[in-house]
Amino acid sequence: MRARFFRRLLCSPLCGVLLFSIIPAAQGMGEEALNISGTERIVEPEKIPDVSRLFDGDSLRATTIRGCLTLSDPRGIGSAYLIFDTECGEYTVTDSEKAVAFGQRGFLHEFLDLEEAFGYAPQTVTFSFPDSAAQVNELYLFTSGEVPDFVQKWKPPREGQTDLMLFSAHGDDEHLFFAGLLPDYAGERGYEALVVYLTNHRNCGTRRCHEMLDGLWSVGVTTYPVFGPFHDLFCRTQNRAYALHESKGESQEELLGFVVEQLRRFRPQVAVGHDAQGEYGHGQHAMFSQLLRQGVEAAEDPTQYSDLAECYGTWQVPKTYLHLWPENPVCLDWDHPLTHFGGMTAFQVSTGLGFACHKSQTGGVTGYITAYSQAGDIPKYSPCEYGLYRSTVGPDTGERDFFENLTSYRQQRLDDTIASMREALLQKVHAACTLAEIRQQRSDLQQESRRIQDKMEVLSRRDGQVRLGICLSALSAVSAGVILVLLLLRKGRK
Repeated sequence: MRARFFRRLLCSPLCGVLLFSIIPAAQGMGEEALNISGTERIVEPEKIPDVSRLFDGDSLRATTIRGCLTLSDPRGIGSAYLIFDTECGEYTVTDSEKAVAFGQRGFLHEFLDLEEAFGYAPQTVTFSFPDSAAQVNELYLFTSGEVPDFVQKWKPPREGQTDLMLFSAHGDDEHLFFAGLLPDYAGERGYEALVVYLTNHRNCGTRRCHEMLDGLWSVGVTTYPVFGPFHDLFCRTQNRAYALHESKGESQEELLGFVVEQLRRFRPQVAVGHDAQGEYGHGQHAMFSQLLRQGVEAAEDPTQYSDLAECYGTWQVPKTYLHLWPENPVCLDWDHPLTHFGGMTAFQVSTGLGFACHKSQTGGVTGYITAYSQAGDIPKYSPCEYGLYRSTVGPDTGERDFFENLTSYRQQRLDDTIASMREALLQKVHAACTLAEIRQQRSDLQQESRRIQDKMEVLSRRDGQVRLGICLSALSAVSAGVILVLLLLRKGRK
């Protein structure tokens, strides 16, 4: 009875879900790390020009580090967080026993879990940068433990497993015209959300790239974005946008190929893009919207961009939404409180936390959006209003959810995890039941042995031959029982 009860309990999906939610929570309850950043950690700081800039809190002023940088602290350096001014390329971190490579992903903001990489918190480490030198804006060092929330632990995009892909023409559009989307789907619900920017704003410095990363992190996005290679150009029409890109050596074919590559490489289940009219009439917004519409068609056609098809395969995007698209409209609610953000609404998170990071962008239409406290009150360019441009999984039925009719990659991974945990628990239950059966068999054999001994005492006065026969029978029974127990024990251990 008891074994059956535990088997049913452990086989239930609820048990798997509870364990799955408890384990990450328990993992996050570690001791807080100490911030040990400072020039006193640097061995021979006089060799680093403007060394104080590494720790001055200004993420926009760079220090050039050529060759090596050695850091030391007797408490051990559990982790480091670097903010690069430009992509550094691969570099190594070494101590007296081991060397570990970092920087392969080209993150501008990179967290290094040194304790995990080395298996311990090294007291002295040396950073060896490429010959071209590294431009480092800020360097944070921590002892072992949980680092503060401002540290950005970016994950690379999951190739072939992106839940939601947002095509944002510029840094800040994701917090204005798409306000509410990222805090709700990425921050609150935990979907894998990847932002693909058309421009990287490098033609006006790197400041906006840092603002883009800070803004995404503040609204709950943990997947590193894709920065497009194209120029930031302002114009009023879509055709003018194409012409300006052409003048910069960026052809329409190259622009479309960029969109197709992201769709095929990351295989989003939901793609979201700009208003076809460019919201307030921005030519690049309108152009990027058209490129997405063309891209979802081209991504499933192996004859278009065949080199990309050979590399990533083709992909049919299940659902594509466009901002303010008039057909198959859906109005999303961004004004309900979010638990992940302490009761702030998704719209408040986008404008108050996300857009607030874009200190270089003020005035104009940005002031128009941020002047409202509720998304539902915005009369023009409302971030709540979308249309289902294309679907391979049927029409929406009023659930007001981009993932209606879909099972996200996130949910599929969750289901797989629960299934594997359930199987592991079942095996443990089976082993426990087997051991219980062995114990019961051993108890039964012991009782049988005692009964045989009682009979032998009763018959001890009979003829010796009879007594000898009974003894032999008893010994045979006991021997068989012992052999059975040993076999069962062996089976249980396996």
